[in-house]
Amino acid sequence: YHGGTLTDTDASANQLMVEVDHANVFTCWQPHVGATPESALAGLRNVKPRLTNLHVFHWGPTPDDRRALAEGEEAWSRYLKEARGVEGDRYALLEFVKDDRLEAFAADAATLQAWLA
Repeated sequence: YHGGTLTDTDASANQLMVEVDHANVFTCWQPHVGATPESALAGLRNVKPRLTNLHVFHWGPTPDDRRALAEGEEAWSRYLKEARGVEGDRYALLEFVKDDRLEAFAADAATLQAWLA
């Protein structure tokens, strides 16, 4: 789920999993930058059978527009609900926070913990 890689689109990420076709190969997931919640959710559903963990963050339309995770509750509630349907243990990792500040990380961690409770 990074530009310029084998997983830079939902289709290519899914295709990689199909081509590798190995029981011990899984993927993490994160929404693409600028993706609508609907398209991000569709991408999550495509890799759901091979899903390990989620990279959790909330951005505006560009990667430079990092926002408080709480602002992404509507979308993330849908993503987390979808991921809960995957068998086994899964983890939600905070990846980016507003202004790269420790206080923002703490606030986002509290938000994520509340959502997962």
